[in-house]
Amino acid sequence: MKRILSALVIALAFFSCTEPVDVQDKVLSVYDATGETPKSIDVPADGQTGYKLRIMAGGNWILRISEGGEWISASLTSGPKGIREITVDFAKNEETVPRSGRLDFVCSDEAVSIVVKQEKGEKVDDVIPEPPVTPPAPNGLVADILDVVFNYDGTASDKSPLQNKVEFIEGDGVINYYHEHYQKFVTHFSHKLCSSLSKGYYKIDFTNNQRFKDALADGHTLEVVFRMDAAPNGYEIKPFSNMQGGGTGFLITDSAKGMNLTFLPYVGSGYKWALSGIVPEVGKYYHVVGVWNKEKGTASIYVDGELKNEIPASGEFKHAAEGSTWFCIGGDTAGENASNAFNGDIACTRIYDKPLTAEDVTTLYDAAKIDAKAEVFQIQDIGYLSNADVAKGCWYYFYADGFKDGDKLILESVTDENSRFECETVYNGQALKLKIPDTLAGGKYRVLLKRGDAKFPIGYCKLRITDKIQSSNKGHIVAHRGYHPGNIPENSIASLEAAQKLGVYGSELDVYITTDSVVVLYHDTTLRGTSDHADNVGFKGLRVDECSYEQLKPYKLCNGEGLPTLEDYVVQAKKYPKTKLILEIKGHNSHEKNMRVTKACYEIIKNSNMQDQVEYISFNYEICKKLVEYDPNAMVQYLGGNKKPADVFKDGIRGIDYRHDLLTDEMIQSAHELGMTVNVWTINSQSEIARFLNKGVDLVTTDESEIGMSLVGRPFVSYE
Repeated sequence: MKRILSALVIALAFFSCTEPVDVQDKVLSVYDATGETPKSIDVPADGQTGYKLRIMAGGNWILRISEGGEWISASLTSGPKGIREITVDFAKNEETVPRSGRLDFVCSDEAVSIVVKQEKGEKVDDVIPEPPVTPPAPNGLVADILDVVFNYDGTASDKSPLQNKVEFIEGDGVINYYHEHYQKFVTHFSHKLCSSLSKGYYKIDFTNNQRFKDALADGHTLEVVFRMDAAPNGYEIKPFSNMQGGGTGFLITDSAKGMNLTFLPYVGSGYKWALSGIVPEVGKYYHVVGVWNKEKGTASIYVDGELKNEIPASGEFKHAAEGSTWFCIGGDTAGENASNAFNGDIACTRIYDKPLTAEDVTTLYDAAKIDAKAEVFQIQDIGYLSNADVAKGCWYYFYADGFKDGDKLILESVTDENSRFECETVYNGQALKLKIPDTLAGGKYRVLLKRGDAKFPIGYCKLRITDKIQSSNKGHIVAHRGYHPGNIPENSIASLEAAQKLGVYGSELDVYITTDSVVVLYHDTTLRGTSDHADNVGFKGLRVDECSYEQLKPYKLCNGEGLPTLEDYVVQAKKYPKTKLILEIKGHNSHEKNMRVTKACYEIIKNSNMQDQVEYISFNYEICKKLVEYDPNAMVQYLGGNKKPADVFKDGIRGIDYRHDLLTDEMIQSAHELGMTVNVWTINSQSEIARFLNKGVDLVTTDESEIGMSLVGRPFVSYE
């Protein structure tokens, strides 16, 4: 009965109370119109405006929209002690899947979290978007299988008769912009060349499109217009392709094949390498056409209207492997994700259901009107906070190699074509910083660099206007399993040395103990066998902790190294005393093994006088507690993510190392108030590394250590 009366009083107060109310210190309550604290808010697909919440706080409070900040907004995001009413708006869900968000209210060491669940939008698979108006095809040539047009808002459409769905896998490293010469939107990619991609590309899936498949199999022509903004690096780079155990597309070959611009269909018994003899120059646009003529049994490549090579290509066309029957713009297909990332502009991607003639190709080249006088911008390694809380009048920072005095930054809304800001911009020798205009509203923006009359695309950003900005980038980088670019294997001496030379705070490693009590480095519970090295026949599937060291001695990593022992690692670690070892003790399949490996690691580190250069991490809580028992001063971090920092701290464990989607702002704040270290794993995108550094974490564990190092210690938003 008391609870009902209490709820009734609060509900009445919600709508009628305007006088100040005395609220005790360290009290935080959040109520809806019923007087209850909602555990979740259910939002219809069409969105909702004016959802009311009342905050009762015993001190200064803040609201963090931890998830869904791009579609959730609040009338207030902070306030003083007392009672405040806020309204929350939820935008319409344009996607065909449900989505979720989270509101986190924080006052002192208390927090209230409310989950937001929004219904999926209407199914639009059968609705064909109107593509932008484009010039008619030259001389009746029609790209009848695929003709991609990039739209104002970053999406893309297919204006071919098939009207294929072009899926925009939104993420870092991709932005479209209006190109004055081509008089249309083109797409710019700023990916690290040849890297793997989970986001930041376009996908055209033809798995269930027999018409598409038949067109490729009967003979086809591909066309692309592109510009590279990074020089070929000796690895395969693919701007427009569908190559995974079959398929077709374009690539710049590796150094063994001369870094040649190449057309590569899979015909007969294998890929047919139509090399052009051209190594793409940075900043130069190329018009490239690849023709596979099944009837003639040839594969040809044309560059800027000229035939560069024609090779035999007889036989049946083989489609890409199951799960990879889709074309990628900005990389290559790799199952559910993409690979062999591209860096530069792509202005045109087309597929024709026939082998075009040399005369046809000349016509296409003349129609393309290649921009031969394009400004060459040497802008690389762009870093900024792509999801940012900003205040009007504050500075918003962009880092890159290649900025100059006099450069200006422009913000263009991707939802309102009339919302464009040429911002006050200052170059400080390291970064360009723009001042947030007083009239700017929150939302998604396209960021462009203006140099004279020329423009260069930087990327997209999602800005949320707030009264208080957060800027606390004092963190460091941990190289996940060492630094292992190219052919350097993870958990190897080479990966440790590479991490040391890069200058990271720490190099993470994973260890198991063998049956004869030797501590060895390996990540997986079982050996990968020939996937690591061709000589590892008969090893696949063996558990590391069920082998003796003598059994493991012949095992090789991809660079020929054997499995390192912890003693091996210590020898290399001592050469660079400023780089710490972040030693993960893996959970074994018995308590006895867990205790044995823990004791062995502790004794190796102690006997090597390495206590100050080693930090321990583990998912196994008993291992963490045992380490503290051995050495109360050791830096031990729990990996599990299922305990509050205060509970971990009570057991003498001085740090948390939580997965990025489990680590909340409240955990970071609580841990720091207790003097604990906060590590987050494993973050590989530039924007996410920047976001967590800006949150104030102490350590970011990443596979992209070079990107991380470029962001350490730098402000992303500030009032100065």
